[in-house]
Amino acid sequence: MGLREKLGLAKEDGSLTDQIAEVREAWCDMMEQQMAPAPAPEYGESGWVEEVYDTWVVVCVDSDYFSVPYTKDPTTGEITFDMAAATEVEQTWQQVTKTVTIAKIDEDRHVAFGWAYVYEKDGEQVVDHSGEFIEKQDLEDAAYVFNMEFRAADEMHTDAVVGTLVESFVSTPDKLEKMGLAPDALPHGWWTGWYVPDEAVWNKVKDGTYKMLSIGGAARKETVDA
Repeated sequence: MGLREKLGLAKEDGSLTDQIAEVREAWCDMMEQQMAPAPAPEYGESGWVEEVYDTWVVVCVDSDYFSVPYTKDPTTGEITFDMAAATEVEQTWQQVTKTVTIAKIDEDRHVAFGWAYVYEKDGEQVVDHSGEFIEKQDLEDAAYVFNMEFRAADEMHTDAVVGTLVESFVSTPDKLEKMGLAPDALPHGWWTGWYVPDEAVWNKVKDGTYKMLSIGGAARKETVDA
């Protein structure tokens, strides 16, 4: 099996084939077709799936969050959302030290460098501002998918593409040792470089308005005991 197949990129169009993409697509289809009655006035076409679990999704609508159960027909593969059983939930945030600030800029080349994500530092698992963490292999896989399929940078998680990935390296203890470095010589995470040709956005990077990098994406989440 090749790398593309292992990472869920086996389709000719290169689209993700994991459960997350499937559930998101089913949700969008349902909202577009208005096949189910809304459990509350807030539910409408603007609802967006934020998180996907094995039997439910978390949807954000106008800054409110709802848990919506779903089932998948084992024969047809059809996904059905139980809108009547939807319940409002709270999105909690855990304050942590930021580890993804822009570390270096090359003014002549319009390139900004920094850690897109650090999963381990000083031998300790890093918990991010969402109260979540990621394992080494999962971060590597996510970086590989991004490198092969996307590479685009947007401004503040919008649809406007303003930059391109030009440097990417996932630092792990075994890789650092192969380089002749101590396994803890660097934080363990995803180091990136971004070319930003857009002058307005680049000026905000230079003057410090934009100080950090933030990954936008989807993942199949698992709840673990603290």
